[in-house]
Amino acid sequence: MKNLFKASILLILTLFISCSDNTEEIENTNFIKMNVNGEELTFNSLVIDSFIDSGKGEEVIEITATIKNRTDRILTISIFKDALGANSLSDFAYFTNEGGYFTGSLVVSSNDQLCDGSPLGTNRFNFVTSTNNNETLSGNFSGELFSCEDNKPLNIIITNGSFNYNF
Repeated sequence: MKNLFKASILLILTLFISCSDNTEEIENTNFIKMNVNGEELTFNSLVIDSFIDSGKGEEVIEITATIKNRTDRILTISIFKDALGANSLSDFAYFTNEGGYFTGSLVVSSNDQLCDGSPLGTNRFNFVTSTNNNETLSGNFSGELFSCEDNKPLNIIITNGSFNYNF
């Protein structure tokens, strides 16, 4: 009887092991990829929202992205709805546990002063939207993002940036 019990357990374990899930993982087509100072990052948890840009009065699509839903790196990209090319970006920001990095010319220090007393300029970041319709939002980007610490500008270099979102 003891041997029958052991044989039954062995048979059940064999069935569980042989019937394990072997389905292929479906590739996520919604992503943002970029290299930050040489480190390759893939943001695969994306949330899409839309709002009216208060400065321009135009509708903006905002992507908030994380890596596997973690909050140690958060990326927000705001793109004018239906806009294509180099003038499609409304805002771009990258946040880490250490702080935020931005494209804008008015990077401010913690005491609301312009970093080092002058604007940093916006011509150091390239962003091109190639598809922007009700089905897909995609494009490429690269350049410098800035932060400010102790009234001194800090920067990170972004290369090989790309994004794709299928609605």
